[in-house]
Amino acid sequence: MNALPFKVSRPLASTNRILSVGSTRNESTRAFSRICTFATLNRMTQNHPARSFPFVTLLLAGFPLLLLIVFFSYVLQARLFLGQWPTYSHPDPKQLGWWIQHSFLQLGFIGFPLVALVAIISAIVGRTRSRDFPAWTVIALTALACGVLIAFARVDPGGFIEWFWD
Repeated sequence: MNALPFKVSRPLASTNRILSVGSTRNESTRAFSRICTFATLNRMTQNHPARSFPFVTLLLAGFPLLLLIVFFSYVLQARLFLGQWPTYSHPDPKQLGWWIQHSFLQLGFIGFPLVALVAIISAIVGRTRSRDFPAWTVIALTALACGVLIAFARVDPGGFIEWFWD
């Protein structure tokens, strides 16, 4: 159930407030303006998730491309550390000492189909909620990003995927 935002229907000066014992008109005016401010903030936070949902969905759709960028930065880091391009079993990527990066990349490669599926489901849900949602853009970006990642893994230029999964 959506909460309706608080709206002042008449100007503040024409309202007829009942003052409590010991309070002045200025104190009640300040209290009323604070209520209006809270209502405005509430409206701002209610609309925020609706605006960020397409951005998060596009980010999920582009996850395979982001994964490739992180993978290439890992390979480049290994190149700078070793002084040569890494090759199969020379050195073992687990022996480089960067186990956190290695683990995140492994999880990313294993989980990218699930992330792509979540992006497509989010696109469908977003389209059912709003006709302005860029569902076809999200689906096309997901297909393109997954295709690029799978093609890169199949071709494996430089043998880096083979080195990484050694």
